[in-house]
Parts: sequence; C-alpha cells; structure tokens
Amino acid sequence: MKQYIFIFFALLSLLSCNNSKNDKGYSQIRQQHELEAEAYLEKARALLKNNSFEEARSAIVELRSKCPRAISAREAALITMDSIDLAEAKAHLVEATEMQTNDSISADVQTKLVEELCQKIKFYQRKLDHDRKSQSNL
Repeated sequence: MKQYIFIFFALLSLLSCNNSKNDKGYSQIRQQHELEAEAYLEKARALLKNNSFEEARSAIVELRSKCPRAISAREAALITMDSIDLAEAKAHLVEATEMQTNDSISADVQTKLVEELCQKIKFYQRKLDHDRKSQSNL
C-alpha cells in the first residue's frame, strides 16, 4: 500500500511539473510582459535592419525598464543587443576604411582606428556566439 501511495505522489508531482507549450506556468503579469516585450524586440530588430543603431538600442532599454518580468524576452534582448553592437562596429569599420582614402587623418591614426574597430568586432562576435550558446543550453 505504501508503494502505491508513493507512486501516486510521484506521478502527481510529475504531472504538476508539466511544461507544455501553451501554459508555461507564468503569472498573468509575466505573460503580459512577455507579450509587450515581444513588440519591443520586433521594433529593435526592424530598426537594426535599417541601421538605426541608437533607436534599436533604445527599444531594448525600454523593454528592460517596462517589462522587468519578461525573462524569456530579456534573454532574447541580450542577443539582439549584441547584434546591434556588432552591426554598429561593422558599420564604423566601413566608415573608417572609407576615411583611409581621405587625407584628412594621418595614416597612423587611421591604422590604429581600423585595428581598434577590428578588435571590437571580434569581441562582439565572440560575445554574441557565447550568448547564443548559453541561451541554447537553457
């Protein structure tokens, strides 16, 4: 009899931990924040595609402040922010290489600027890869 009671409670605990796609067990506030945050993420991604880096960054900051309980969206926002930083660094590198043809800045300064931007791109790429890997492990 004790075995049946133990099995009953074990099954009951497994069923209570059900993590279905439709009902993740989030509170109503968190569900609302997740929905609102998704709109901010879409806005940030659209702005990123248009190379509006500051506006995209502002959308992510707004998501963080207005949707503090949207944990899943905030994790996705980390990757979006990394993508914004990477795309902005690449755009600055293009500008810097175009400036190299200009004689307005000395060659040493131009070379240093390009090297600095290349390092920044490598950093953001590694950070983006790390964050994606971390998120996929969750």
